[in-house]
Amino acid sequence: MTPKKLIFLLLIIFSTISFIRLLILTSITSDPIPTPPPPPPLSSRNHLRSSNPQTPKPPPPTPPSSDSDPFSPKELLLLQTLISTRSPRNILFFGITPQLLDLAMSNAAGHTIIFLVNEEFEEFDRVRARGIEGIGIYYIECEVMAKQAYELLEYARVTPACRPNDGPTYESRCRLALRGLPEIVNKVRWDVVVVDGPGRGGGPEEPGRMAAIYTAALLARAGNSTDVLVHNVDRTIEKWYSWEFLCSENLISSKGRLWHFRIRGRSNSGRFCS
Repeated sequence: MTPKKLIFLLLIIFSTISFIRLLILTSITSDPIPTPPPPPPLSSRNHLRSSNPQTPKPPPPTPPSSDSDPFSPKELLLLQTLISTRSPRNILFFGITPQLLDLAMSNAAGHTIIFLVNEEFEEFDRVRARGIEGIGIYYIECEVMAKQAYELLEYARVTPACRPNDGPTYESRCRLALRGLPEIVNKVRWDVVVVDGPGRGGGPEEPGRMAAIYTAALLARAGNSTDVLVHNVDRTIEKWYSWEFLCSENLISSKGRLWHFRIRGRSNSGRFCS
């Protein structure tokens, strides 16, 4: 083979390799970061007192896309990559599924806490049956129903007690703050917080994730830098409350129905978002 033909062949090989690498990189990059939707407006006092039957009402929570709502492969890959890159980590889960339980077990050298909320008795039995050591499992009650989401969002916007502060969550007088959390939750600086509960179905009579997202925002601000991931953001509540308390400027990536926020803590600001 002549030198010219050899050079030509090498150029073809290198070009093919570069094209394949480009395709691989394109396939694993994050989905486009969504544009923030217009937030639900605050009602005026007259609006709240009006008895006009034509007064607009908030839309009902968006139904889920499936009954079990598992993480898709690309959503799960985002979580796996985040946890494995800097293991061990301090990880807090609101809600648990078999997929998340496997992730919790992969953080054996770190500190992991799982909150099982209200209806998750089956998940509790599954965790207990596997005899996992080194993982704190707590059962907490959540009395905030999904149908209260719009009312509580308006309440939080005008209530000084719901503004971010440096105190522990159990001292918060905001109705959105989760009660009965163990003291260790406020002592640990969390690296990752995953919100996938309560409320699997997203129906109006089910527990909503408003309090979990709000509490996750408080805990994240108490740390140095915390990654907060919220699942099922195709639903109205998860979307509204993520924008309100985790903030669009902190959204660094998205995969399917999973949003990934990075919250810089130690802020003296009296607001969640800039």
